[in-house]
Amino acid sequence: MFFGVEWVSALVRISFQIVFALVTGVPFWISWNAVASKYLYFIPQMYHKIPYWHIVSIILVCKFVGELLSHLVPTLINVSQTNE
Repeated sequence: MFFGVEWVSALVRISFQIVFALVTGVPFWISWNAVASKYLYFIPQMYHKIPYWHIVSIILVCKFVGELLSHLVPTLINVSQTNE
């Protein structure tokens, strides 16, 4: 089965987003679990120790929603400039 350039570029972009979420999830997970119980004592107890895969999924959802919004915003706002 042959895929077009659009399919390959979309697959590469999604793969990089997944790898980005996996890599950036590690320091965020370590720092959140170290800091939350000590300095964020006022939040509910269930948020003190967040599992790693929950953080990775939050990062992925934020990336996908941000990408969708970046495609919507240029259609909602039209800015033009003329230099005379």
